[in-house]
Amino acid sequence: MSTLRPKINLFILGLFLLLTIAGCAPNDKNFDFWGIDRPRFERYTLSEDKVRIDGPKEQYWEIIYEQKKDSVFTGLVRHVNTDYDPYFPILTHDILVTTGDFADPDRVNTRVSDHHFYWVATDENEPQGTINLLHIVTIDPVVYDQLMNIHPDDMVSVTGREILEIRHITSKGVWDRTWRDAGCNTLLVTEVKIEDVSAP
Repeated sequence: MSTLRPKINLFILGLFLLLTIAGCAPNDKNFDFWGIDRPRFERYTLSEDKVRIDGPKEQYWEIIYEQKKDSVFTGLVRHVNTDYDPYFPILTHDILVTTGDFADPDRVNTRVSDHHFYWVATDENEPQGTINLLHIVTIDPVVYDQLMNIHPDDMVSVTGREILEIRHITSKGVWDRTWRDAGCNTLLVTEVKIEDVSAP
């Protein structure tokens, strides 16, 4: 029996997997590799007052909010991606929500990179509307599943409490890292709605 056939089969299988991953990831950045990158929500507990999240290995995160009431962001999604930060695994997504001219790719070009967004108008007129990059915090698997259903060009409404700062506290009680919102909107999400644009 030829030893070449198993090698060819293995090569074809590897090529198929490579093309599948390469084809999925760039076209849909809201992708957790079939659940492999899904956070292990059972490891996290949100305090009743929502100012602390306890995690594995006796570490925890303190949350400082911008205000006490929830905010709602409604508009067209121009960008969405999953996140992974080993020190802030509770940050699961970045979602760019837009209205008005910012929702129109013919009027405004947008880009998201490393938790920052950029926009450029395609003509000399000042764009009208809103543009918000949401840094999503959740430890709720139901909310996470809803977030995983968001794709570019969806009309969404995302509700949550705006966060000013998240502090990572080690198992020794040392505050060693900070996530601080700087011009975007970090949000502890409580509700996600995706509008059915096909509905009359």
